[in-house]
Amino acid sequence: MKKSILLAACLLFMPFMQSFCNMAVKDDISDEKTINVISTPEFSTIAGQWAFGFSAANADYKVNVLPAPGDINWSDGQSALFIIGNAEATDAGDHIGWKMSVGREVIVPVISSHNPAIGELSVKGLSPSAIASVFTSSEALTWGSLLGSPQKIKAHGYISKDITVTRLLSAFIKSDQGRITAVTAEGLQEILKALEKDPGGIAFCRLTDIIDYQNNELYSEIRLMPVDLNGNGKLDYFEKIYSDLNEFEHGVWIGKYPKELYNNIFAASAADPSDEATMAFIGWILKEGQKTLPDNGFATLESGEILSKTIALADLKKVNITGSENIIRFYPALWIIGIITMVILIAWLLYRLVRPAVYVAPLFESVHRKVFNENNLVFPKGLFLDRSHSWAFMEKDGYVRVGMDDFLQHVTGKITRIMMKNKGDKVRKGDVLFTLSQNGKQLRIYSPVTGTITGINEALSSDLSVVNTSPYSDGWIYMVEPEDWLKETRLLMMGESGAAWIRNEVIRLKDFLAGLLSRQGEEYSNVVLQDGGEIREYLLEDFGPEAWEEFQTSFIDKGR
Repeated sequence: MKKSILLAACLLFMPFMQSFCNMAVKDDISDEKTINVISTPEFSTIAGQWAFGFSAANADYKVNVLPAPGDINWSDGQSALFIIGNAEATDAGDHIGWKMSVGREVIVPVISSHNPAIGELSVKGLSPSAIASVFTSSEALTWGSLLGSPQKIKAHGYISKDITVTRLLSAFIKSDQGRITAVTAEGLQEILKALEKDPGGIAFCRLTDIIDYQNNELYSEIRLMPVDLNGNGKLDYFEKIYSDLNEFEHGVWIGKYPKELYNNIFAASAADPSDEATMAFIGWILKEGQKTLPDNGFATLESGEILSKTIALADLKKVNITGSENIIRFYPALWIIGIITMVILIAWLLYRLVRPAVYVAPLFESVHRKVFNENNLVFPKGLFLDRSHSWAFMEKDGYVRVGMDDFLQHVTGKITRIMMKNKGDKVRKGDVLFTLSQNGKQLRIYSPVTGTITGINEALSSDLSVVNTSPYSDGWIYMVEPEDWLKETRLLMMGESGAAWIRNEVIRLKDFLAGLLSRQGEEYSNVVLQDGGEIREYLLEDFGPEAWEEFQTSFIDKGR
């Protein structure tokens, strides 16, 4: 009976394998010189300009700019390149297999270079709640009341007459657009006149409005107003990005700027771009296409970011070229291998159905080599991963074991101390769960779940090395009694989605290093890179607390 079932299943599977091969051959013979570009409405103009500019410079390629619907029909655009923003990239969910930021719309708070409070602002910044009070209050506030100082000058709010500026500011101050009481200004010249007459004013406008692109610097009459993002009354290291345009653009890239105040423009597709035309078009956008952005009110990418994305695109192209050659060469073999694999899979499933269930604990040992890449990483099955690099696993008794992920320990290196909570403490998802320390340098790790700590890994008190050697098993941190497990696991990742996210984190790590090395100096390149540009294991060990704080902001805080 079992043999009959197995044979029938294999016969049923054969037409699907044949269809797969036919589809692959069809894709291979498709027109590789044509690009279909679909954009959401707010980016349709820039998408059209990019398409025109690329076609003018590359006569061999044909670019079809398709209608930009209000709602993208993803099922009709599997082979298209999409130009979308943050919200669309999120809403697209499983339809997005690949994306790369190619520009941004950024709004900024600016003040007069003659503002009497400019010295205090450079030390303290202004908190989001204080900014909200300026832009929603019916009465003018003083800088003294905002900064806790004797300053008596009034702080009036001004806002550029721009739908995007109003929308993003409204999200940042967490207030309806109708409650914004700021004076509206038509453009840069009106803002400059307003701040000249009212040196205590604060204005919000697009970043592109205040840049002198001929000299690549801010206009001398104004300054970027520092934002005290955590509201602690001082500008911490990770908040000091406002004194220089290049530093500010870098800070936006790595996530130091409030995320409500900018919107990425993504080139996205249902799968990794593999055809020659699409790859060439994206590469052109990263270089020549950047020149078109400011005229449309969009900010260009920072030079280090452009370099890192160009390298990532070249790496992707190498992978695709190699993969395409192999697929073309082995189409017949794939058909046979697929059938054999399916037979083995069905046999395994039948075996699982008849054998008794056995509980297997999640034992995963980390792999350490001199070079760090995704081949070193463990991708556990059955564990839930959080975007702040913690993990959770529910045991048979209903309690949840938590810890830090394998990626994190590969980057930090040997942990010298873990500052933990006490048994019985309650934690909420997103709260600081424990703090890793390496000779005084620290990273704060957030909880993937809400619940009560019922157990602590006592083995860590005598041997912290297990956090590096077995982060998913012996190196666990707490046992937690969860409060809302089913709901919170929907926000976590498991299996292939988790593995795909970790692989993307490795790519982001290269971006992070490109920016870090550009500011730290060439002498640091030998401690983070092997010959050939490969990343070394434990790359943060030789950097100071500033780099650790920057990593905290870019990789851990951003995932909360």
